[in-house]
Amino acid sequence: MPPFRFLFTDDEGRLYVMTWEKNKDLKEYMYDVFNPQGVFICRTSLGNYYTQGLLKREYESLVIAKAGLLYSLNVKESGYKELVVYRMVWK
Repeated sequence: MPPFRFLFTDDEGRLYVMTWEKNKDLKEYMYDVFNPQGVFICRTSLGNYYTQGLLKREYESLVIAKAGLLYSLNVKESGYKELVVYRMVWK
């Protein structure tokens, strides 16, 4: 198993690395975030939808970050999918 599940970048060059760790309180996956130079800048959790391909051993996470917003496809307990938009604030 690789040390991470999934990764993606935003339009500012930050790298979001989805780890195997879960936030037990929120039932979300933990992400390590790195700046464009590769320096760790923060850790956060997201409840994004995450699937494993049926025919391939590839993983897919439906999340996009652009223009200070993060779009995430989540699955409710009822099974319905919802699009959640997060506003990212960097301090």
